Amino acid sequence: MNREKLTPVEILEKVALIIQDIGKGAALCGGMAAYALGLESESHITPVFTEDVDIVVDTKSKKFPLFDAKDVNLAKRLIDAGYKPELNALPTSKALPNEKWVYSDNSHYVEFLTEDHRKMTHKISGITAQGLSYFSMRLDNTIRITLPSGAKLTIVAPAAFIMHKLLTFPLRKKEAKKYKDLYYVCYVLSNGGDKSATLQSICDLNIHPKWKDTARNNLKNVMDGIGLNAKRISQADDTGWLTEFLTTILLNEINTSLTQR
Repeated sequence: MNREKLTPVEILEKVALIIQDIGKGAALCGGMAAYALGLESESHITPVFTEDVDIVVDTKSKKFPLFDAKDVNLAKRLIDAGYKPELNALPTSKALPNEKWVYSDNSHYVEFLTEDHRKMTHKISGITAQGLSYFSMRLDNTIRITLPSGAKLTIVAPAAFIMHKLLTFPLRKKEAKKYKDLYYVCYVLSNGGDKSATLQSICDLNIHPKWKDTARNNLKNVMDGIGLNAKRISQADDTGWLTEFLTTILLNEINTSLTQR
């Protein structure tokens, strides 16, 4: 008899076992980080499920050494946990090819990301991490949550999650992914802990002032056409939670916060 596919919580449990003793050198980010934040929300509203599990790792900074323990091999851990590596995309230069680690039941796959504005790939601990911009901010701002099993999982903090989405959503090639990113911004602001504290933390992030200016301008462009944009953002939510009205309120709160502080 074929086993049913893993649930989102079971996926998080697997990820926790792979990275839980690595320290601040690795953290869950992306849509599954939003799901993890929702587990601790009093609203009990779950976000849209995503089958890609993004983990940001530190491949070069001495600030957060990747491993707190010796003899840790991420590739071996993934294989032992039931994952197989597949090429995700062919390289466009001499960089290593992108890869994803697909779980045996095809319920999800894991991708590793790291900070590199040149978008080069990096090999470490048997895995290949895709370099992207603004990711150092994520490892600078993490929190630890406890999953139902008791396992500890390091994830990107709500403020850094939101700021990163505001910086990067215009870079998406597909329009649908841009609106899905903004959906996650709304979800995390509303369900990722104390909203007032998150708004303050967004403004207090210790990042380059130009990054905040970029995020502010990106959000302003959304607010300038909020009527149509709110509709498209709310349509990215297949659970029915996010309405156009709520989208407008949440994004306006972030916009006001970034503008006044």
